[in-house]
Amino acid sequence: MKLHTPISVAAQAKVNLTLAVGGPRPPKGYHPICSHFHCVDLADDVTISPLPETPAGHITLDVAWAADALRPSPIDWPAEKDLAVRAAVAATVRLGITHGLHLTVRKRIPTGGGLGGGSVDAGAVLRLLHGAAMQAGNVPAAESGQWMTEVGSLLGSDVPFFADPVGIEGDIAPRPAVVEGYGEQLRRIERTHGWLVLIFPPVACPTPAVYREFDAGLPATGGQGPREPDTDRVFAAVSALLGRTIAGELLFNDLAEPAMRVAPQLRVIAVEAGRITGQAVHVSGSGSTLFVASGAERAAAAKAADRVLRGTGHPAIAVRLV
Repeated sequence: MKLHTPISVAAQAKVNLTLAVGGPRPPKGYHPICSHFHCVDLADDVTISPLPETPAGHITLDVAWAADALRPSPIDWPAEKDLAVRAAVAATVRLGITHGLHLTVRKRIPTGGGLGGGSVDAGAVLRLLHGAAMQAGNVPAAESGQWMTEVGSLLGSDVPFFADPVGIEGDIAPRPAVVEGYGEQLRRIERTHGWLVLIFPPVACPTPAVYREFDAGLPATGGQGPREPDTDRVFAAVSALLGRTIAGELLFNDLAEPAMRVAPQLRVIAVEAGRITGQAVHVSGSGSTLFVASGAERAAAAKAADRVLRGTGHPAIAVRLV
């Protein structure tokens, strides 16, 4: 397969509207989850351009923060470790791409913030190249996007969610999903509507440390095996939110308290943001991004974001569930 012209897509971030976590499983200590993933309209820009004079598998990367990024941080990882590059290499093999590719990524989604990070861009690369292959007739219709799920699972637990083939031609965000297991079990669901306020604290919540705190707080099971994720609670919230406006009282995250123990400043900021908005403040993923459900009106969300920014000094923006 050959790519003849550059192709681009907006790569939207996700929030965990709900997140239930199970106890660690042998042999590697991974934790099964059940979570309601939903995209918001905070997005990186991802473009793939052909390098027709270079061999297949030759991938170059130009990654930088967009001029309007609210929480830029050092981009200090080597290109070969970048998830978008690794996704392009894997797609080259699966789709038989016969030349090199150049990736241009302009980032707005904070790294290590619980919003999808590099997985967002990796999923966008898979989506773009899948769409190009479909247009070229290189992917059997029966295969649909299954190859992206398989490749995405090898790259990272969040990547299959972002590798949704629906809407490639129109920059439509990946569909919401209930995500189970280790990220590989996806059930696409109807979108929820409304606005959130995202808050970007200047603190780090390293995922391994957050999970260690989670494990430390698990009650003894009396030999009955590891704790299971509370799927009933997730599905009850999902049922109440499908096709409706976001409601903050339905949201929860089993990693919120462990994240605040890892980064105590996160709790201070969450308490202050809650006082300012009068709403419950939630954590996305393992942190450190905080969010508030702000209802159906953009104006109300924008005012709340401005109050949080002025009251805490930390970047806050209104985003729409998409």
